Amino acid sequence: TLQLRDASFVLSSKSIGFSDNKILLSDILPNIVYVIIPKFMLTIASAMFSEASISFLGLGDPSMKSWGMMLNFAFMKGGLINEMWWWYLPPGFCIVAVVFSLMLIGFSLEEKENIVMGLE
Repeated sequence: TLQLRDASFVLSSKSIGFSDNKILLSDILPNIVYVIIPKFMLTIASAMFSEASISFLGLGDPSMKSWGMMLNFAFMKGGLINEMWWWYLPPGFCIVAVVFSLMLIGFSLEEKENIVMGLE
């Protein structure tokens, strides 16, 4: 973003008299979208995993339904000891599948960003 601040197309937009918001939306944002989207995907995956971990430990909001709270309920009610795999396996699998797929999407978009930016 700092490199784009001094780019010729941004300076020409400033000289024409475009507002800062117009320059941001029309000149800078299209050039940094390759950076924003992968970071956003990885942040969502991290937030989902963190929320599930906190809820599993019993530190989350008990009135809020989440996969972590389902895992907490399964372990507190003896689902693992009584071999009730259908209590803990589906929410655990869903957490792993969603977080893993979001991370794969984020990493692949990050690789594409590196190719577009000429870093590889």
